[in-house]
Amino acid sequence: MRDLPGYASYIPNILGEREAIPAMLDLFRRHRIETTWATVGFVFHRTRRALMEALPAVRPAYGTQALDPYAALAHELGQDEASDPLHFGADLLDRILDTPGQEVGCHTYSHFYCFESLWDPEAFDADLRLWAEVAGAKGIAMESLVFPRNQYDSTALGIARSLGISSFRGNRPHWIYRVDPGPKGMALRQRVGRLVDVYLPVSGHQTNHLQAHSEDEPLNLPASAFLKPFSSAFRPLDSLKLARIKRSMTDAARRNGVYHLWWHPHNFGRDLSENIAMLEEVLTHFAGLQDRFGMQNCSMANLAKAFSRLPARP
Repeated sequence: MRDLPGYASYIPNILGEREAIPAMLDLFRRHRIETTWATVGFVFHRTRRALMEALPAVRPAYGTQALDPYAALAHELGQDEASDPLHFGADLLDRILDTPGQEVGCHTYSHFYCFESLWDPEAFDADLRLWAEVAGAKGIAMESLVFPRNQYDSTALGIARSLGISSFRGNRPHWIYRVDPGPKGMALRQRVGRLVDVYLPVSGHQTNHLQAHSEDEPLNLPASAFLKPFSSAFRPLDSLKLARIKRSMTDAARRNGVYHLWWHPHNFGRDLSENIAMLEEVLTHFAGLQDRFGMQNCSMANLAKAFSRLPARP
C-alpha cells in the first residue's frame, strides 16, 4: 500500500491485521477451511538486521522511486516487530503456520511489480529464489504464487515454473479485469465495472473450469471474486454483494467448477466484527453446498495437486 495515494490514512487498516488475522484463523479453524496466505518475503525476517543481511544482489529497477521498497528500507524500517509492528509480521506468520489447513504462498520477496519495473527477468528470478530460501528455512515449500497487483506475463510465468511453482492466481477472463503493461494504470471504466461487478453480474457467473496447461507454466487458478470489505457507505448494498457471491458459489458447485474468492487481510483491519460476520455467512453457505453437492475446499497448492492427478481429457 505504501506507494498508493492515501497510504497514511490507511495505516490503521494495516495495524488492524494484528486482530483481523487471528480472528480469520479462528473462523477457518472452526469451519475447517483451507486457505492460501500469499506472503511477501520481507515478512519472514524478525529483525531489521536479518532482513538487511538477506537482501538480494540483483534487485528490480523502477522508473518511479516510490515503487521501490528497497529504497525505503533505510528510513522506514524499525528494529523488530515490537518496535515496528507496521513493517514486521513474523509472529502473525507463526500463527498462520500453527493453524491447520493454511498454506503460506508466495507473493514475491519484495512485492515485485512485473509491469512497473524496468523488466529484468534476472531480478525477478533472484526475488523468487530468495523467497524460496527464507521460506525454506521455516519448512515452507514455494508452491503457489500470487503476483502483486496481478501483474504477470509469459516470461514471469516461465521463471516461476522453472523454480518449482505449481500454480498461480490468474486474472478473470473479462475485460474489466485485464491488467496491461505500461504506466497508464487501470482505466476509469474498468474501475467502475469492477465496483458494479461486486453487486451485479457484470461479468456473469464467476465459476472457473481449470484447463490443461503447458508444463512450462504453473496452473492458472483464476480469481473469481474480490471479497469487498464492509463499508458504511455501501451498507445498503451488502445483501446484493453476498447474494452475488452465493449465487456464483452455487453455480460452481452445480457445474463442478472452481470458485476462487480472495481479499487482503488488511481489508478486515477496520470494522472487524462486520467483516467477520460477512465471511462467516459466506462460509456457512459453503457448508450448505458441501452437504448438497459435495463441494470441496482446498488451498491453491492442494488444488493444483488434485488437478495434476486427474486423467487427461480426450
